[in-house]
Amino acid sequence: MLWRPLSREIFQFAPQLKRDSLGGSELTQPQGPMSKLLTLVGATLGGAIGWWLRAGVGIMTAFIVSVAGTGAGIDAGRRIAEGVLG
Repeated sequence: MLWRPLSREIFQFAPQLKRDSLGGSELTQPQGPMSKLLTLVGATLGGAIGWWLRAGVGIMTAFIVSVAGTGAGIDAGRRIAEGVLG
């Protein structure tokens, strides 16, 4: 069988996921439009700062640092949204 539904093992490694009454899962973080906007702004700013920090070294270095900055920005945006929106 090439495809199988999500098994229970995934919930051991991802504590932010919880089971709903239908057997699916949902994130416990806020999912409204403001949360998405703050995540987008964080990702954009993080990527831009990462690119700006290493653009003088080389394009590949700037790309890699920009990706790391994007990830940090996503995390920061979600944390801000969670703190502000509850």
